Amino acid sequence: KFPLVQSKEEEAKFYDELDFWKIPIFEGSKFYNNISIENITNEFQFDPDWCAKGLNLERNNTKVRKQNPQHGVVFCKQPLDIYYSYIEFKVSVINYWKGKSYLFLGLVDKSKYKFENMLSKPWKDSPSAYYWDIMNKQLVKTNETGAQIGCAKGYGCQCNDFDCNLGIKYDYRTRSVSFYKNGINLGVAFRNVPGGLTPTLDIWFEQGSVDIVKNASCQEKTFL
Repeated sequence: KFPLVQSKEEEAKFYDELDFWKIPIFEGSKFYNNISIENITNEFQFDPDWCAKGLNLERNNTKVRKQNPQHGVVFCKQPLDIYYSYIEFKVSVINYWKGKSYLFLGLVDKSKYKFENMLSKPWKDSPSAYYWDIMNKQLVKTNETGAQIGCAKGYGCQCNDFDCNLGIKYDYRTRSVSFYKNGINLGVAFRNVPGGLTPTLDIWFEQGSVDIVKNASCQEKTFL
């Protein structure tokens, strides 16, 4: 039986215990805490309390619009966990900044983040983060103090045009993170990732928007 938990941290610790003893979570049951697995949907929103100045939220906080060259960070309200394991964004760029733009997509421990750093550029101000630097095709990881402890180049495809769908998948069984582009799984990006981290965007293009795709699923495309 699943215990009653008081926080996402307690829930993550319980998943860790299941992983340690190799206990399958859904085996033999179609329900989790009396909730039908088939009825669990991805109802994500952006968090208006964690949205940098210069970014405007619209459509019941499911769309973020940017109309200036100042970069900014925006968090989602819900973390990725057993209920919400996948989120997808529709990115549309109207004007690039100085000929090119940057977009960072990832998961961050919001509890360790300072709101005053929502406009900060150095990695040291993004603690406990797992980011995909899409334009530069690289992965960046920081520790609890914000120090960069990992950088892997060559992840994903060349992305000079951001008019596409980008997704994040958290596998709570293997504690791994994978990124998607237009429904295609680009492979495991990070391993040993704790649960309860929040989907985050660091937006650098001058003018454009990012929409949360409602009830998106990560059914992968099949090719011959």
